[in-house]
Amino acid sequence: MAKAAVITGGELPPFSIVMPVIAQCQVIIACDGGMEWAAKAGITPHYMIGDMDSVSKETLSLFQTAGVKEIRLSPIKDDTDTEAGVNLALSLGADEIAIIGGTGKRLDHSIANLHLLYDLAQKGIRAVMYGNSEEVRCVVGEDVLFGAVGQTVSVLPLMGECCLSLKGFYYPLSQYHYRLGSTVGISNVVTEEGAKVTVHSGCAFVFLNHNN
Repeated sequence: MAKAAVITGGELPPFSIVMPVIAQCQVIIACDGGMEWAAKAGITPHYMIGDMDSVSKETLSLFQTAGVKEIRLSPIKDDTDTEAGVNLALSLGADEIAIIGGTGKRLDHSIANLHLLYDLAQKGIRAVMYGNSEEVRCVVGEDVLFGAVGQTVSVLPLMGECCLSLKGFYYPLSQYHYRLGSTVGISNVVTEEGAKVTVHSGCAFVFLNHNN
């Protein structure tokens, strides 16, 4: 069993939130622009991957000198650098993935990264994406939130309708059939330690807001 951190672009989270997460990872992969954040954080990844169009020559040279394994991709490709990083993590045996960054700046890339969370959930891989002000997960089955009492949580079905229950929230739900186009799951609040999101059918995206 291995946990991997995939550091990518977008609006990166505060060091205080993700450094403890990265410290638990056996494999660290920096994807193109995410290499800049890694260098700023003083993190030397095990791998760097991408077409290297969003990283400075200085940072690239820094990691090359440090002996980081480099996987350079063609700019003409079918998948994003983030997806390539996730696939690399899977090929290395990761069964849990923390995507560092991945939200903000470009909405299309943010939505594409939600698709990656969905794909990982379908494969049975536990994955969380840490953005600038939120962490996001795609839930199939059940997920338990620890250390989140008082925090704002939104739950949305983005890949199709779902049926879900929420326990330990200000607005609980029981076997609720959540249709696409509804905003009923926006801005709930965790009221109990170990609050549960149970998805009985389909899948749901859970957004845990760190700024409330």
